[in-house]
Amino acid sequence: MINRIKFSIFAFILTVSALNTEGHAGIAEEPIYHVSMIKVLADPEKFLGKRISLAGYLAHRDLPILFLMEEYAFINNVESGIYVSRSDVVESSCFGRFVVLSGRFEKDSSGAHFLREIISMMYARSEDGILVSCRGTK
Repeated sequence: MINRIKFSIFAFILTVSALNTEGHAGIAEEPIYHVSMIKVLADPEKFLGKRISLAGYLAHRDLPILFLMEEYAFINNVESGIYVSRSDVVESSCFGRFVVLSGRFEKDSSGAHFLREIISMMYARSEDGILVSCRGTK
């Protein structure tokens, strides 16, 4: 129950921050779509090749996976998650947290969906809920 409340607060912060998002310096002004993880998992083909921003629980398996909820990470329900590309460096401070990742959504040759070309990684600080970067932007 507490985790669901934390996730609800986190999702609200993500929504508010999405309203204030500006383009990233040094990157062509391609839009970043702020979408729910549920929409991406339900219809992944709709988002292929697009830059998206997702909120979820980041865990590390063979590859980093952004899960819909912490409970899915605990039971390793990879169908309820999206892989983060191995070529993108993921800071260890992000693992085991609810995070917001922004990057390009793609599918590899095996059919697995990945978030690549990570632009930003942020998490909500537990003491005040403010989103802070756990890795600098590119």
